[in-house]
Amino acid sequence: SYEPIDVESDNFDNLNNAVNSDSYESSSQARKINAKNLKKAFSEHFGSIFHYEHFKMYQAIKDGNFENSLKIGKNLLKEFLLATYNSYYNINCAIKGADINRFIESILEVESFPFTGEDLLQFLTSCKNIEVNDSVEIAETCKNIFEMYSTISNGFKQFLYLEEN
Repeated sequence: SYEPIDVESDNFDNLNNAVNSDSYESSSQARKINAKNLKKAFSEHFGSIFHYEHFKMYQAIKDGNFENSLKIGKNLLKEFLLATYNSYYNINCAIKGADINRFIESILEVESFPFTGEDLLQFLTSCKNIEVNDSVEIAETCKNIFEMYSTISNGFKQFLYLEEN
């Protein structure tokens, strides 16, 4: 059974520096990632975490529970990437920010990965900065966040299910 993790710390703070640095393309910190093993790690959590929580966002919006939808949206991508990291390296422990940043840098180098570093950074930044105080804007914000996750979901599906040549 899936238990959502409450990720308090923001392990992705330095990703902006990594993605935007001049040495990003040739970063020696990025480890070579095996695409087949990455797909396996993604598939372990895509349904149980990503789709499940994405559906819960939809249901919360449909029910008018916008605060719950925003709470899910704020942490979903981060939780998914952390769970994928743990599966890929077959570990179950706390992850240092530098480790997850190197992992993200590395998955960006996988040929069939559907997003650029800028895309992922934009997604993560959008999630981290979810903050709505206006009750009129909250419904629209929830719908926008849900659409963003739909885009991410479609990209991940393409990555998981596209046949390799």
